Amino acid sequence: MKTIALIVNNIKEEAKKPLLDSIVAQKSKDFTTYSFKKMDIETVLLDGFDGENERNNINSAVATIKEPYFIVVSGDESLNTMYIKNLVDYINAYPEVASFLPTTIHMNENNEFQKFSNEFIWTKSIPKKSGFADFELLKNFPFVTFNGAVIKKDAFIDCGLLKPSFEKYYWYEFFLRLSHKGYDIMVIPRYSFAVVTKLSSDDMLEDKFWFELSKKEYFFNKDRNIKYVPENTTYTK
Repeated sequence: MKTIALIVNNIKEEAKKPLLDSIVAQKSKDFTTYSFKKMDIETVLLDGFDGENERNNINSAVATIKEPYFIVVSGDESLNTMYIKNLVDYINAYPEVASFLPTTIHMNENNEFQKFSNEFIWTKSIPKKSGFADFELLKNFPFVTFNGAVIKKDAFIDCGLLKPSFEKYYWYEFFLRLSHKGYDIMVIPRYSFAVVTKLSSDDMLEDKFWFELSKKEYFFNKDRNIKYVPENTTYTK
C-alpha cells in the first residue's frame, strides 16, 4: 500500500513494529489495543515529545516522508488501517483535494462512545459544496475536528507547517491557513477515526486565547512566537 505515510506519536511500546493492522497512540492506560499484521505502508514513529517539540517533530517527519500524503496519529487516537484502501481510492478520485477529514468518533477516557463529529458537513446544507469544508465554514463552525486528517505533503509545506509556539488549536489554525489559501478540504464517507476526548479543560481562558488567536494568525505562514501568559499575554520576538 502506497500513497499515504503514517506519522505515529506516543505509540505503545509493544506496538513499535513495522507490521501494522491498527495504529493506537496511547496516553491513557486503559485505551483499547489491537492485533497487528503485515502492511506495506511508510511509517514514521516519533518519540512522543509533548508541547512545542511535538509540533517540531511532526514538521520534521513530514519533510522526511516519501509519500505525497500523510496522517498523524497521536495522543489517545486510533486508526484502523482497513480504511487506508478507501482513502487511496478517494485520493485517486479527487487529486485536487489537499486534505480529507474523517467522521471522528469521540470516546471518553473509559473508552465509551460519546459522539460523532464532521458528519454534518455531508448531512446539512451549510457548505457551498456538499462534503467540503471551506474557509467560511471552518471559521464560523469551529466544531469541525481534524484528528486523523489525510494531508497532502506539498500543501502542508506550502502553508507553512504547524506553528510550534501554538500550544492549543494548532491544527485548527493550520486548517484555517490551508482553506484561506484556497485548498480544498473534504470530509469523506467510509473513513472513521477514534479519539479520546476530555469534556472539560483545565484552563478555559487559555483555550479561548488560542482559539481566538487562531482566527487571526492564519494570515501568517510563519510562526510569530506568540506565548500565552495568564493575565499578561505577550507577543515575543
